[in-house]
Amino acid sequence: MTKGSLYYNLQKLADEGLVRLVEVVSVNNYPEQYIYEITPQGEEHFKVLMAKYSLQTDDVTLTFYMTTLFAHQYDPEQFKSAVAVQMEQTRRKIAEIDSALNAKQDRIYATAKSMMNNVRAHHELNLKWFQELLEQ
Repeated sequence: MTKGSLYYNLQKLADEGLVRLVEVVSVNNYPEQYIYEITPQGEEHFKVLMAKYSLQTDDVTLTFYMTTLFAHQYDPEQFKSAVAVQMEQTRRKIAEIDSALNAKQDRIYATAKSMMNNVRAHHELNLKWFQELLEQ
């Protein structure tokens, strides 16, 4: 998320009465910092969203999964090249997760750590699968 999109979304939330600007802080020559807090209406909306989304289950979707269904109709060398790209991107994602977990270990909630480790495990499983695709 970019800084611009963060403030845009905060403004939308403020317009809907879900958060409110509490204070604008400027220390020395640093850029202003905007301090927001969640409103009672925002708390209620949060509870509704948590109840809704915490009960949903979605299929894991990865565009590459669909291409494997038609790999037999594709040039084998080009498919292997695509798998190699997927492997490199997946290794990069794993490294990003590892970096975040190591750098911010004391600032990440246990539930967030658990989710990040779960995502990492899925990426590791995909790497194993990609290797099997290369060997076929």
